[in-house]
Amino acid sequence: MTRSLNRQIVSGLMFTCIGLFGFWLSRDYDFGKADDMGPGYFPTVLSAGLAILGLVGVIRGLSGGEAFESFNPRPAPFILGSIVLFALTVEMLGFPASAFVSTLVAGFGSPDVRWRSLVILAAGLAVISTLVFVYALGLPFIVFPS
Repeated sequence: MTRSLNRQIVSGLMFTCIGLFGFWLSRDYDFGKADDMGPGYFPTVLSAGLAILGLVGVIRGLSGGEAFESFNPRPAPFILGSIVLFALTVEMLGFPASAFVSTLVAGFGSPDVRWRSLVILAAGLAVISTLVFVYALGLPFIVFPS
């Protein structure tokens, strides 16, 4: 009996690999304790959680699921490009405008882009992320460049 990979197994393996890689990257940081966290505490716990979540996905995928038929490479360059674009423009355009533009670029990765919905989503994410990251958390991002 042959078994084909399904989406849950593939995504579970991906999460497990990313979690293990993050765990490996944070190995040299001081872990600390729960009440006195070191710089390695959060990345180590987050990476371990991601790896465990991935293993659960693999186990669940072994019992069945939707077949993995093909891989669409279209979204990857748009999403990666939007991250790079955000990093390159956040100081020049300001946080909200950069978040808006990078969300639009990431949205182009979808084969069935609905322009109105994408613009509304980008505007909403720009406003909410500015409120959360700049005003609520106090991160030092430029909001409106001079």
